[in-house]
Amino acid sequence: MDILGLSFFYHDAAACLLREGEVVAAAAEERFSRKKHDFGFPRLAAEYCLREAGIGIQDVSHVGFYEKPIVKFDRILSSLLATAPRSYRAFLTAMPIWLREKLWIRELIRRELGYQGEVLFGDHHHSHAASAFYASPFEEAAMLTLDGVGEWACGGYGYGRGTELRLLRELRFPHSLGMLYSVFTAFLGFEVNEGEYKVMGLAPYGRPRYLPQVNQVAHLHEDGSLWLNMRYFEFHRGVRSFGPRFRRMAGRRGAGTAILTVASWRCSSCRTLPRAALCCTWLRGSGFTARHQREHRHDDASAGAGPDSRAEVPDTSGVSEVGPGMD
Repeated sequence: MDILGLSFFYHDAAACLLREGEVVAAAAEERFSRKKHDFGFPRLAAEYCLREAGIGIQDVSHVGFYEKPIVKFDRILSSLLATAPRSYRAFLTAMPIWLREKLWIRELIRRELGYQGEVLFGDHHHSHAASAFYASPFEEAAMLTLDGVGEWACGGYGYGRGTELRLLRELRFPHSLGMLYSVFTAFLGFEVNEGEYKVMGLAPYGRPRYLPQVNQVAHLHEDGSLWLNMRYFEFHRGVRSFGPRFRRMAGRRGAGTAILTVASWRCSSCRTLPRAALCCTWLRGSGFTARHQREHRHDDASAGAGPDSRAEVPDTSGVSEVGPGMD
């Protein structure tokens, strides 16, 4: 059985072909289009995967897409309507492309590839967890996913056992560690979905001088859940990452900010929201025993806990300050 997996309409569109559960080929569209972070339909990447497998599109049993567009649209529409009228610009930007293209993924795949078979849709965070667990050497493992936002979930924990994959609890939008991470990235003058690794690398060189300010906007509960004070943010309105209240709290920063100040802000945010604490707290509440934790060493290398812990920027704007999660 040959299965073609596709990811697009977000950053770094890609394709992957599985044969009887084994990866035959995988590639990002940017490698062929030469467009950095190309988010368009990965036609060239899909063609490459088919060539490597020595098959045509008619030989593919199933095509899989990494999330559920209708559920994601529900979150975007609900968020924009709940924050109206301040969200009207984001509404006018997001709705045309969703109604014209993004709600019709099945039809788009069939048209672009000439595919006539079944198209399957996975939950966003299940896709993150599956990409880590099924490719791991473990028969059983605890899993943690963290990113900006998928459909409604921004993170979750669960377990994998054999072919079974279950997520037990989740954090829901807008209370997102990934969004908070990218708010600080934008605030410090770096590009969202691109500059997070630079800000992260600076953290060890700073001091946690801004813990009181960070604690004003985010609180980590004992059960591992995160609460954001949304009075400081704008991303749930689809306008921009943060608003005037955040600027007054934190002071003006941006391009040209002193390097040690950047480092200290990042260090402060790391001290307030250590991912290790989140991981240990959530997994302790998930019913995994200490023996499980020792034996399986928490397969926490979920795609959602690394580079994808980044806020989503509307792909129609090209401006990193515009509110994430509305694409």
